[in-house]
Amino acid sequence: MILTPGRPLQQLSNASFFLAALFGDILLIRFFLAMAYIFLLVSGTLGFPTWPSASSTGNVALDIILWAFLSGSLHLLALFRLVADERRISFKSEDEEQLWRFFHRRSGMGRLEFRQVIKVGNWCWYQEGDVILDPLTSCTRVCLLVEGLADFKVIGIAEDQEAARSTMPSLLFSGCFFDMRVLNVFGLYIGFEGSGVEKWFSVRAKTKCLVYSWTLEELNCLATRSSPAVSHYWRNLIATQVGLALTWREAPPLPVDGTGCWSTFT
Repeated sequence: MILTPGRPLQQLSNASFFLAALFGDILLIRFFLAMAYIFLLVSGTLGFPTWPSASSTGNVALDIILWAFLSGSLHLLALFRLVADERRISFKSEDEEQLWRFFHRRSGMGRLEFRQVIKVGNWCWYQEGDVILDPLTSCTRVCLLVEGLADFKVIGIAEDQEAARSTMPSLLFSGCFFDMRVLNVFGLYIGFEGSGVEKWFSVRAKTKCLVYSWTLEELNCLATRSSPAVSHYWRNLIATQVGLALTWREAPPLPVDGTGCWSTFT
C-alpha cells in the first residue's frame, strides 16, 4: 500500500537534506542543513498537516520540535560564523596592512589568519643608535624589521664563559627576523647560529626603525592555541626566511626588494 505523500514542509525539509549532501562547500552544507531543521521545526509545530494542506492540525510534535531546535541551532551558529569569516577584513592602520602583505607574499596567509597574528605582539619605533634587541632578550623575543636599517652583532661566548669574541656587525633591512631561533616554537628547527658554543645577539638601529615583535609566550600561543592554519602559514614563512638567509650567507648579493629589484643599501 502506498501511503499519502509527506507534508509540504516535510518535502522541503527532505529537499534541503538532499541539497546538503549534493554540495561540497561547507558554507552551503551548513545553510541547507539549517534550512532543513527549520522546515522540520515548523512542521512539528503545526502538527504535521497532511498533503497538500499547510495549515495547523491543532497538535504539536514536542519531540520533533526539541530535536530540530537543538540540531538546527548548532547548524545556524556554525553558518553565522562561516558567513562572518567571509566578510571583508580590514586592519586598523596602513602599517598593519603592509605587514599582512608581507606575510601573504611569503607564506600565503590570509586576512582572517593574520588577524589572529596581529592580536598579539607590539609595534615599536626606534631612533638611530637605539638598542632594539639585547643579548638577554634575544632568546625570548623575535622581532621583524618593518622599516629602516639595523646592525646585527653576534657575540660568541665560549663554553667556559671566559673567552669571548665578536663578529663583524651585519646589516639588517626590512623583512628580516631576529633572532630566528625563537621561531623553533613552530616545529621547524632553525640552527644557523649553533656551532658548539652559546651565541648571544645584539641589534642596534642604524636608521629610524619600525619593528614588530612577539614574545616567546605569544608565539607559543599562536603555535598551539590558535587556528591550525595559523601555525601552517608560520611554517611556510619560516621556510622562506631560512631559504633567503641561506642564500645571503652562501652567496651574499644585495638584498632584493618586494618588486624583485636589487636594493642599494649602504
